[in-house]
Amino acid sequence: MRKGVPGADREPKDGRKQFRREVADAFGANLRRLREESGLSQESLSLRASLIRTYVGMIENGDRVPGIDTALRLAGALAVEPGDLFAGIYWQPDDSDRGGNIIVELPEGAVER
Repeated sequence: MRKGVPGADREPKDGRKQFRREVADAFGANLRRLREESGLSQESLSLRASLIRTYVGMIENGDRVPGIDTALRLAGALAVEPGDLFAGIYWQPDDSDRGGNIIVELPEGAVER
């Protein structure tokens, strides 16, 4: 750890990438499950949400993490609560002032990468 460097005591980038990947996979699995339960194709969902179909596919595959505005569009297009897209994804603070962990419980049928 380097003293005097802001953020030097934080988790290394590789760890953040792993958490980001786990979150992306879980979010994507939730999106795919909810889309399929709604009987929509990626094309239909993308049109309802005013998004590009390939972007919806990248989100479902865990290749992209959508912003809040996109998550809201997707939830609205699916007629579900935004929180449904985050099922199984939690933040758990620890005892430090700035620490914690992302907890991901992959939905049934989700594929870990």
